[in-house]
Amino acid sequence: MGNQSVAKRPDELRAIARELEAMSDWELERGCAASLGFDDDRRMVANRILRYRYAGPEVGVALWILAIAAGAGVIALLE
Repeated sequence: MGNQSVAKRPDELRAIARELEAMSDWELERGCAASLGFDDDRRMVANRILRYRYAGPEVGVALWILAIAAGAGVIALLE
């Protein structure tokens, strides 16, 4: 029985991921914050989805900050 549950687990996680990807960010955050909102598997998948959704804007902001800092450094060297 243990082997069957291990083999079944990736399919369950894929089903959970499909279910949670259809949810809005607000629903995912609320489910993660509520003590009885999500079980451990759903909370893990929801956190991964939220990290992926927010990673794009964060990377863009970090690149802009780096570019501005580099530009300020060049200007300081030229003066």
